[in-house]
Amino acid sequence: MEFRVFSTHFSSFCVIMLPTSRGYRTMARRISETTVKLSHPIIVRAPGLLPMLYKPSELARDLGIPVSTLRDWVRIGVPHQRDGRGHIWINGVEFAQWVEVQRGLRRGPSLGTGEAYCFCCRQVVRLVEPKSVASGKKILLQADCPQCGGRINKGVSHGES
Repeated sequence: MEFRVFSTHFSSFCVIMLPTSRGYRTMARRISETTVKLSHPIIVRAPGLLPMLYKPSELARDLGIPVSTLRDWVRIGVPHQRDGRGHIWINGVEFAQWVEVQRGLRRGPSLGTGEAYCFCCRQVVRLVEPKSVASGKKILLQADCPQCGGRINKGVSHGES
């Protein structure tokens, strides 16, 4: 069996090459990360879970997600317990707390005054000589990235920079 790991722009994969009678069969498996992207319905429904133990199928039904997604999350850290037969049980309140922690991990650093995020070089950079374009109650600051030369846009309210 041969393993190869490669990364794409969004996530990492492990490619497993299995020998067969006709050559090789490849399987790609996503390498799980410590943070999870949560959809809006999950964020809204999780705080309403009861302080009881749910089977993965029950919790998945209540959240409107596939059971396989919930089982993947169990592998990467959803608080759970197993009974004597090995069945998974998830406490609703603990799951809701885990969702809140995951939401906090996904948030990036706050931008300071005079800073913006450049999508070209993927960094927080200082705005150098920004131009202001007013639009109603908002102002659009436009500048060139000092790192890569790409265009940076930052929306601010009146009085901010």
